[in-house]
Formats: sequence, C-alpha cells, structure tokens
Amino acid sequence: MEAMKKYIDVTREVRQDIMAAFKVTGKMVYYALNFDAKRGESEKAKRIRVYAKQKGGVVMVVIPEVETIHDADGYMRQYFPNGAMIECNKANGNVDVFYKGQMMKSYEDVKIKELEEIQSIYSAWTQKDADIWTTPELHKKYIRTACAEL
Repeated sequence: MEAMKKYIDVTREVRQDIMAAFKVTGKMVYYALNFDAKRGESEKAKRIRVYAKQKGGVVMVVIPEVETIHDADGYMRQYFPNGAMIECNKANGNVDVFYKGQMMKSYEDVKIKELEEIQSIYSAWTQKDADIWTTPELHKKYIRTACAEL
C-alpha cells in the first residue's frame, strides 16, 4: 500500500511569515509543508512545520473518498472507488464483501480491528484479485505459489 499523503494547511499570511522568519523561498515552504521526500525532510523543513503548526497550521491527510452509509435496515455499507463494497450487518457483526457487484467473501462476527483489515484489503482490490478469487484454476495456482513462498 502506498504511503499516506499529508500536508500542513496554512494561510497565505502564514506562508509569507515563514518565508521571512526562516529566510527561505516559497518553494522551500512548499517542500516543508508538503513533506516532500527529497527536499522536505531537512532539519529546517522540520522546524518550518513546527512553526506552521504553532501559527495555526493544520495537518491534513489525503485519502481516497469512501462513501459510508448507515441504513435503517441495520446495515453499514462502504463503497470504494475501485468498485468494492463492504456490507456490515450491525446486528450480528457479519460482513459480506462484493467487488463490482459479485460476492467475494463473507466474514462472521467481525470485530472493529478485523473490519479495519478487511477495509484495507478490499480498498486496494483489483480485477486481477477478483479473477484469482473466483476462478478455481487460478485460485489453486496462486494459493500453491503463495504457500511455496512461505
């Protein structure tokens, strides 16, 4: 899974203040506030981030949009951009996972920590994963390969 993107949101005035206080360019402020892997990890960039937060900057996290609906019928449904949908029965803790409308897997009596793991797996699910899961020949082949690697 790719690293979570984050940045510090500040006003234009705070950016100007950072440039003056640290005697840096707007580009350097950008690198620091956007946690740039190459140029935003210096000691000065770290000090800029601390200063930005002291001036009211807010750390923001960029994640894919996921729609979560809590229905009156006792279900919670999450719709992921990749076509996956997780349906949780709030009464018994059972979870069904669908990919592009096709049932992929069912889980029983799921705890919150397990739900987090299920969300992580299926939010990254691809058509190849679905094909492997639903085609017996491919499923056997990949299971054998995975077991051999252990």
